[in-house]
Amino acid sequence: MERSGMRIRVELFLHLKKHAPSQDSPLDLEVPAGSTVGSALSRLGIPENTEKVVLVDGRVRDFSYALDEGETLTVFPPLEGG
Repeated sequence: MERSGMRIRVELFLHLKKHAPSQDSPLDLEVPAGSTVGSALSRLGIPENTEKVVLVDGRVRDFSYALDEGETLTVFPPLEGG
């Protein structure tokens, strides 16, 4: 039997926390099986044009990366410094 959903952990940092329900971070998010990084970000209401760095289990991933049950999606704004 095919699973209809899966749970991932999401960590949002700095101003991106405003997209978390109750502004909780980290949070567990239920997403449909086969969800991508991009679809998970859309589910949270994070606009595509928002500059961000995205990691899955500590590795940089693009928006088309297919998420697996239990993975951790970390999203933070690009860091600037000099």
